[in-house]
Amino acid sequence: MDPRKKSLIRIGITVVVGALIAWGAAAARGLKPGIGTALTLRYWSDGCFVAAVLIGSIGALTWISTTGLFDIFSYGFSAAVRMFIPFGRKKDIMPFYDYKTYRAEKRQPALFELLVVGIFYLLVSGLLLWLYYSSIGGA
Repeated sequence: MDPRKKSLIRIGITVVVGALIAWGAAAARGLKPGIGTALTLRYWSDGCFVAAVLIGSIGALTWISTTGLFDIFSYGFSAAVRMFIPFGRKKDIMPFYDYKTYRAEKRQPALFELLVVGIFYLLVSGLLLWLYYSSIGGA
């Protein structure tokens, strides 16, 4: 499958998931039929902000993980587990440099779809917030 088509499918799925998150957060804030335009804009803005924070932070952490920043934590955890296994040999723990090069060879390129969709929902949230304040007269 074409990489661009895969990327568009991932973006589409992420947008749908974000819309469901935004709808759930807006409903939790009090979104219901007949509450008025201003409150509807406010609740949808809050919902889109929640979606932006969740999706954007997962995207940012995914992007950061492709740089190798979290390798020390996975190495430390696996080394600690090997040290405390009964009858385990401490010789089996590979040096950190070897572990780091091994992980660098296996590392895949970053997928920016989550980060892009998170930024999109942040912009939508800002637009809805601006419309909310415009509709209530700037108060």
